[in-house]
Amino acid sequence: MSFLVIGIIWINHHTMCALARRVDRRTLFANLFLLLTVSVIPYPTRMLAAYLTVPGRDGHTAAALYAATMVVMGAAFSLLFLAFTRDARALHTPIAAEDLRAARRRFGIGGMCYLATVGLAYLSPVAMLATHALLAVYYCFDQLGAARRRPTAPPPGL
Repeated sequence: MSFLVIGIIWINHHTMCALARRVDRRTLFANLFLLLTVSVIPYPTRMLAAYLTVPGRDGHTAAALYAATMVVMGAAFSLLFLAFTRDARALHTPIAAEDLRAARRRFGIGGMCYLATVGLAYLSPVAMLATHALLAVYYCFDQLGAARRRPTAPPPGL
């Protein structure tokens, strides 16, 4: 599961980086924060694997730790998106305002779902893990697709 999550992060990161014509220090530090969160994912994954089927609170705590890690990772990814898109001049193609709002809304929905899984972990670690599988499927789809395909002005010569 975590391999799939990290792979999807990598694919979406690549997609987002393709938007940029140039980056600044703020964007590089946001990128570093995302790298930090991704590098931490194996630890709560190992904890969850060890305690998922153990009766008692340990399984719930391990699941909550995993979910909290994903909350922080989602926040880091959102910060990186904001860093990339805050200056239209740094992008290859400016993103239309409505596409930018739609992408932020989709990231917000995902972030709220990640946050909800922390509470779900205390109800059912297995349900929390299943929800993360669904979130992985959600993020398999290109969250920036319309923003990258729709030009904000007609091409020259038309």
